Amino acid sequence: MHYESSLELTSSEYSVESTGLADMSEIIELSQREPDALIKLDPADLAEWILNGDSLVVRDSAGRVVAHYAAQRWPASGAVELRTAIVHPDHRGHGINTAMLEQLVAKLHDEGIEPFVMTRPAAQSRGILERAGGVARPLDEIPDEVFSYCPNDCYRRTDRDCGCVVYRLRSTKADND
Repeated sequence: MHYESSLELTSSEYSVESTGLADMSEIIELSQREPDALIKLDPADLAEWILNGDSLVVRDSAGRVVAHYAAQRWPASGAVELRTAIVHPDHRGHGINTAMLEQLVAKLHDEGIEPFVMTRPAAQSRGILERAGGVARPLDEIPDEVFSYCPNDCYRRTDRDCGCVVYRLRSTKADND
């Protein structure tokens, strides 16, 4: 299914689009330039997200990919984790991350899925997640398979607090009906 953004960005020079396989090289390049990316992008994962329809890009007015957001479906548990939120530094502050998050969460809610995001406590994304209806939850609610990819000294492997915070992104449809 192809999703076009119906969300307002703070600048009309951007568009949110479903990702195509042809976008892979630009997304990988963008992720390699971003030292603050929590999880390094694996090309095989990226291809899977694109083929599942779980990946969005934002293009600037010249058609360049300036942002990417994707969801990882964990097969053993059926859990869905929102991952790889990357916005080029020159394009931050225009509502891009929020627009991608809201669009991807809406798509997953339409499928009956309540996704989650695992983030560091000091991450700037916390405010965005909370404004999008994210509710902080204990790490114990997250399936073990997710922690196999955690880049930190995760508490599931070390029994120490790794500092991550989990946000469940609950559907607000019932609240609006």
